[in-house]
Amino acid sequence: MSSTSRIPVLKILASLLPVASTSVFFFGMDAVRTISVCAIASLLCEYAANIVLKSKRTAFDGTSVLTGILLALSLPPGISCLYAILGSMFAILVVKIPFGEQEQTLFNPVMAARTFLLMAFTAPMATWSKGAWNVSAGDIETTTSATPLTHMKFDLAALDWSLPEVAEDLFFGYANGSLGETSALAILAGGTMLFATKAVSPAIPLSFVSTVALFSLLCGSSPVLEILSGGLLLGAFFLAPCFGATPSTVRGKIIFGFGCGILTMLIRKIPGSGFPEGVAFAILAMNATTPLIDILTSRKTAGGEA
Repeated sequence: MSSTSRIPVLKILASLLPVASTSVFFFGMDAVRTISVCAIASLLCEYAANIVLKSKRTAFDGTSVLTGILLALSLPPGISCLYAILGSMFAILVVKIPFGEQEQTLFNPVMAARTFLLMAFTAPMATWSKGAWNVSAGDIETTTSATPLTHMKFDLAALDWSLPEVAEDLFFGYANGSLGETSALAILAGGTMLFATKAVSPAIPLSFVSTVALFSLLCGSSPVLEILSGGLLLGAFFLAPCFGATPSTVRGKIIFGFGCGILTMLIRKIPGSGFPEGVAFAILAMNATTPLIDILTSRKTAGGEA
């Protein structure tokens, strides 16, 4: 696993500001509520676990709040507080706490919690709201419909995916989806901050996105639409590289991102998968390979690790 001693929480949180702000702009109080509930529930769960287990007080190192915010950004806008709390509890108590430190976890807590909610409560996790700013009314209107990825996989004839307007909507955020995934512009702005502050290595995000683009070309799909749709950019920039369940070497990170991209596209494109999106499953699967990737890519010298 990653050998990083600390996750740069403050840098990642600062980089998430464009994404969180955009989610509030498009989804209003639904976004505020879900982000607040997940952040507070994650913090309280970790604090309670620290007390019960008489362990190191990790609740206030910021990683629990970061986990909660990222979980909220991966959830549908109108999801019930009950599911948000259950997801937060799963991320902290089942995935994070047993390993002591967030950078030592075997699996990404956010992706594990999202997958748990998707498997256990499929209906609410598949109900999406499309937010649109109503200038004349001065408030936010939402309409419920399928995500772009759902149309792309199961109902391709419903939309003309060659239209530039579709890509424009996906880029700026006028599409339905999870709170943090609708605006590619906001995610790219946050991702640029991640790289500029050296909060994460660009190896995983760039190899992840590049692999999806190449796979799209090979299978006759639009690379632009595949990259802008769903949780790909959010997963590539903020979820795949920001936790400890990733390889420690640059070569390992590139392999990790490549694997995430391949698995994501396989799940998206194979009809029998039953899911229009594969980012969470891909990241979790590659998390499991991290120890092997580290072994294969690490090199020993007489003085220690290279």
